[in-house]
This record gives sequence, C-alpha cells and structure tokens, in this order.
Amino acid sequence: MIKVSDVLNPEFINAIEFEERPYFIKFKQYPGLRVKVNPKGRISFITYGRIHFGGSPRTITHGTTKELSIDKALDKHFQCLKLLQQGLDPNLIKKSKPKQFTSSMSFLNVANDFIKDKIAKK
Repeated sequence: MIKVSDVLNPEFINAIEFEERPYFIKFKQYPGLRVKVNPKGRISFITYGRIHFGGSPRTITHGTTKELSIDKALDKHFQCLKLLQQGLDPNLIKKSKPKQFTSSMSFLNVANDFIKDKIAKK
C-alpha cells in the first residue's frame, strides 16, 4: 500500500503508525522519495526512480530514520536522482565500489570511477 503525505518533518516521522503489513509513504514535495514502514518498527528512506534511458524502476535504500536525519536522506535522494537522470544505476555503483561509496566521495565521483573501470575492462 502507498500513502501520500504533504509533510516531511521529525514530528511526522515520530507519528508514523505501524501496521500488520509493510507500506510506503510518498511525499508530494519530493518526487521519488519514499519512506518504507515495516511492521516491526523499522522506517527506511528510499529513492524510487527509473534510469533516464529506460529500464525497470530502481529502489535505492539510503538507511533508517535512526541512522539518517531527514536532511541527509534528502541529500542522498537528490544525488540518486542525478545519477538516474544521467543513465546510471546507483545500486550498481554501491555494489561495485563499497569502500568508495562509504567514504566521503560524492556519488558523481563514484559513478565516474565505475564507468572508467567498465571501459578499461573492455
């Protein structure tokens, strides 16, 4: 089930109610940003989008509300949207460069490194 909200703030996150089945909350202000609410109490920030040149939709999980502030989740969301618009899959970048992904490098730098590695292997 997908619910829609006009508000994204700490009070909203704290007021989320858990249900028997997982569900998503979309936000009108931030297209593609979703919050996944699991029955056991885990709330995760997610970007849902399609790569610019086609393909199936991608779901990129950024972390839980305990790990990330709303501002950091939005930053990660906008970085993912930029990559998707450039035709890059953020999930592949995360899997191929885990050390770089977790360091202070930006998404764009990781994406460029990934592309260079792919070209070099050809």
